[in-house]
Amino acid sequence: VKILSLPDRGESLFYNVLVQFIDIGKEVDVKSHQILELPEQFHSLPYQAIEMVVCRVKPVDAEIEWHPKVTRAINQKIRGLQHRARVVLGLGNTVFVDPMVAVFI
Repeated sequence: VKILSLPDRGESLFYNVLVQFIDIGKEVDVKSHQILELPEQFHSLPYQAIEMVVCRVKPVDAEIEWHPKVTRAINQKIRGLQHRARVVLGLGNTVFVDPMVAVFI
């Protein structure tokens, strides 16, 4: 995410921050405690979007390819939810994760 604006928080411990999700371009207010500070060595890197491949997931009907309707349905179910995953391989902007689980807060 890219931080677009920080409010004058005064004495408040909790506040909202306006951020932009660079991969989808959406601007959202998020809670300040959800924002983590990026280490200094990463500040000069350009913004990037990555492709995530979830390993060991295959269609139930044993097909080789996912049907586009299934891909769309899965995307709608996981978009906007927090997940925790372990990266097993990274190639350029493609990251292979195994396992990937939803985090419910």
